[in-house]
This record gives sequence, C-alpha cells and structure tokens, in this order.
Amino acid sequence: VPDDQREPTVESYRRALAKRSDRFQPGVYGTSIWDHTLYRAWSQIVYTLVPNMAIIKKHLYNFCRLTDATEVVLFERSTFLVVCCSSFGGDDEDAINEKYMSVSQVIKMYRNMCRQNQSAFRSVQVRNKHYTMFIEPFTKSTYILVITVDPEIEPAVTKANIEAARNHFIKLAD
Repeated sequence: VPDDQREPTVESYRRALAKRSDRFQPGVYGTSIWDHTLYRAWSQIVYTLVPNMAIIKKHLYNFCRLTDATEVVLFERSTFLVVCCSSFGGDDEDAINEKYMSVSQVIKMYRNMCRQNQSAFRSVQVRNKHYTMFIEPFTKSTYILVITVDPEIEPAVTKANIEAARNHFIKLAD
C-alpha cells in the first residue's frame, strides 16, 4: 500500500471490523515488513497481554527514580519486544520505543551469533564516557535494560540494585 494510502486503508479495515464485532473491540495495526510498524504492533500486543501492567509501570518508574537511572526498559525474554519503559531523560515513550526497537534488533542478532558459536547469551554491559548500560535477565519472562549517565554511579551498585529489585518484580508478575 503506498504511504499516502496507508492510513485510509487501515481505517477502512478498522471500520469493517468494528461493524462485525459486537462487544469485542479488536485492535487494528497497520503494519509492514519493511519498517518498524510490525515490531511496534507486536510490542503493543504483548503490552496488553501482561497482567498488572499499570502496577509494573509504576514500580519500574520507582526503580528508575530510586536508582538514579536515566532509562529502564523491560523486554520480553524470548522475542526482545519492549514490554514497558520508564525514563527521566525527557524523551517521550514513542521516542524511547523507537530507540529500543533498534536495541532489540541488535541484541537478537548478538544472541544469534552467540548460538552459532555455541555460547550462551546472558547479559551485556557497556560503559563509556556518556553512559553505562546493562541488559540483564530479570524475571522468568523479561530482561531489564538500565541506563545511567552519572559517572559516579559504580556499575556494581547498579547490578546490585537490579538484583535487589528482581524478587520484587517477580512477585508483581505472579
């Protein structure tokens, strides 16, 4: 579908589905294999399937605030789709999701390379003069990404904070 016809086409499908679905409100996502829309649609579907999402987001925000993290993102463990995020960096959630779609792609490629080399992917830590980033297993179904920009925060402290929060978030997910 040409770009200028994409939204009207999706809207016509949305209306047609709405006519045929009495009490059920289907979600309609205009996607393409050629851009990020398919990833975004699947992330939104995962988001709706997670129980207690409002509570999880609130606790993720508190984790972000209490640890002086700039950004915290939960990824679904097997697909690395963005589940939810919290940020003190001034970016809105759409900008963060765009950014982490790219991170997700890179991590999936890295995991595939690990598998090809018969190595297990466990975690990633990147530290440079601008930020420190961690991607760690978090709950049985998520990975957590934590970014700090304060050079005074030692990586061991951030890892300890992730570890300390893990059981709390596991209980939230149950």
